[in-house]
Amino acid sequence: YQSNSGENLSYFDGRFEHIFLSSANHYKRQPPLPFTSLLRPNIQESKNSLKPLLFIIFFPTSTLAESSSVHATSHILPIRPQQCLIIDLTPHAYDSYMFPIIECLKYSPIAPALSRAESVPMEFLSQIYATAHYDKVVDRIFFEVSHHKASISKQRFGSLLGFEADPTRVNPETIPMGHLFNMFYNMGYTEALTSVAKFKKSCLPPQWNGMFTVLFKGLSERSSGSDGSSRLFLSILYGVYNGINVDYGFVLWQQLIQSLSSSSRHSEVSYARFWTLITKWVMDKYNIPTVTGAPMSSIGTFHTTKIIVSDASKFPFNGSIPETMYAD
Repeated sequence: YQSNSGENLSYFDGRFEHIFLSSANHYKRQPPLPFTSLLRPNIQESKNSLKPLLFIIFFPTSTLAESSSVHATSHILPIRPQQCLIIDLTPHAYDSYMFPIIECLKYSPIAPALSRAESVPMEFLSQIYATAHYDKVVDRIFFEVSHHKASISKQRFGSLLGFEADPTRVNPETIPMGHLFNMFYNMGYTEALTSVAKFKKSCLPPQWNGMFTVLFKGLSERSSGSDGSSRLFLSILYGVYNGINVDYGFVLWQQLIQSLSSSSRHSEVSYARFWTLITKWVMDKYNIPTVTGAPMSSIGTFHTTKIIVSDASKFPFNGSIPETMYAD
């Protein structure tokens, strides 16, 4: 502001500084004064005579750069660990009791779903997951990525996992509860089952315990608490065990939808391995390039050393692998 005496009051760096301008345009810079000292009586009494001048606010370059850097990286979500891992389908990477189980899974219909993953920019993976929402009416998941609005259907998601449309697939929801219980008993389950909620994998002999663990670590949206798995998820085990053409894509689609309700959704990406497949698919669809040096996703691989099973001698009966598990 400029007073009647030709005196200018300027503001710099968030502080008030008193600057006197002479007629010869020379100035003398004075030390910063407190705000109250600037409001002298003669200025307060001459409010109407004050003339507005231009305000210029300076921001240090380093502060702006740091703020921009924080904004650019703050939306990247980490991947939830120990969940939806890549399953190594090399039999000899496991303990000997798991050899035949892994060999069967290697040639089963769910092999691609157990092992597929993509390395994609974490920025796009995070953006897709953070903006995703499920519309039950049309049975699609909608999301945004790099200024594009997109969606994916159950059929498209299934194709990314190797499950093409097939009208002969068995609806997993139609599998009777009693059939699931009989499967477990044939495996050597040691306790009486009255409900799926009471299922305990520790009651299965080593090879079947190991098989369930592999499926859980590779395909379940949950990262812990495998006991009491849902009836729908157990239908995956049932389909592989009995060689039935189950609609596995439907089961995993439900797991994907469930990942959007994760309690940690705002802090990490749940079911990330399958979201990387979706991210790669939509990037290819819209020709979205990967920026050089961008942080990329990395999915962990499940290792046999993480399978903890009970002593086989504690099981009076250890069911053999049925012929229905072996590929033609």
